[in-house]
Amino acid sequence: MIAATLLNVNQPPAEVVFLIKRILVIAGIAIAALLLILLLVALVAFPLMRYLSRPQDLGKAKRNGVEMSRLKGRTVVSVVAHPDDAEWYAGGALALLKENGNRVVVVVGTSGEQGGNGIPELAKTREAEQRRAGEILGYDRIVFARNPDRGLKNDRHFRSQLLDVFRQEKPDVLITFDSAQPAIGYRHSDHLAAGAASLEVAEDFETVRRAYLFSSANPDVLLEIAPVVEEKDAARQAHESQNEPRQGAAGWLLRLLRHISPAGSRSGMRAGSANPYPEAGIEYGEPYRLLGLD
Repeated sequence: MIAATLLNVNQPPAEVVFLIKRILVIAGIAIAALLLILLLVALVAFPLMRYLSRPQDLGKAKRNGVEMSRLKGRTVVSVVAHPDDAEWYAGGALALLKENGNRVVVVVGTSGEQGGNGIPELAKTREAEQRRAGEILGYDRIVFARNPDRGLKNDRHFRSQLLDVFRQEKPDVLITFDSAQPAIGYRHSDHLAAGAASLEVAEDFETVRRAYLFSSANPDVLLEIAPVVEEKDAARQAHESQNEPRQGAAGWLLRLLRHISPAGSRSGMRAGSANPYPEAGIEYGEPYRLLGLD
């Protein structure tokens, strides 16, 4: 009916203007309602996902975290999908392990060229940011595999890249994504590929004794990272291209969440994937699922 009215050449201009204004008002109300719904879903979903991914036995998880924090003289390889993954999910663990005298090597499956805000040569920018983050946390080595962003696969090519690193480093410990029991809510295909490929290589590599899997639906390790949370935050902030406000409605929604949600504030975001577990006496707990590979 509206389209037919607009196409009517005999329609008075004033009525056409009125109809256009009415359409714009209705569209604006619809967009505002959609954003409000998304906001409410986010406010409910984020805490719910975190709750559902909590360790079942906090006492055991805390003890496993203490054991993890005491590892010394090992070679640790962390395999991630994108620049900033290591800092977000495991920055606290990697910082603590480095402080304990372990060798820390990070393998980045892709250079994250699809994850920016129109920044030219984003892959180079993100690799430079990853190097700065690595300097902050003390990584001994960073390997850029440079596979396609949003196209990382658990295939022969990627596994051969990982096998080369494993042969060079002879790691004792693997830290990566939990591809078998991924956390509820966010299951990025690149993350799953990084976890699956690295674990497949590690299972057949004789020096790897254990794997700590982050972004897990069933964690049984809580690592207290309060002593290094400032370093983790600084390393995360080194990824400036990912900290820039996004444009449009998505950016507005994210900024609003940061203002009204404690988890989205600077103090809440600085620990990345870590959360407080006051009932276990943990200020910032990075969760992992421990997998023995003996």
